[in-house]
Amino acid sequence: MDQNDISNIINQRNSSLSRLNKLFHSMDLFKGANQNEYHLLSEKILTQLEKGIDLKKIKGILEYELVVRYGLFHYEFDSEQLINDIFNCWKKC
Repeated sequence: MDQNDISNIINQRNSSLSRLNKLFHSMDLFKGANQNEYHLLSEKILTQLEKGIDLKKIKGILEYELVVRYGLFHYEFDSEQLINDIFNCWKKC
């Protein structure tokens, strides 16, 4: 693997991370938050997608993060729709 291959991998990952950030920001999960607020959540989800973990496990991670780390209530988000949107975003990456 040469320097160009490494650069391509890094660029692709950064692009995927940016897409997830934009997706979460467009959903306005954290009312009035800027796009950087979603970086940790995007990073966790992207890492799981890269590992190939199934969507049911990713849904559990997503729900945990939104409720425990970010303090949302389950009624404040639709986890099924979020997972579908995340998966569609991932397929485009």
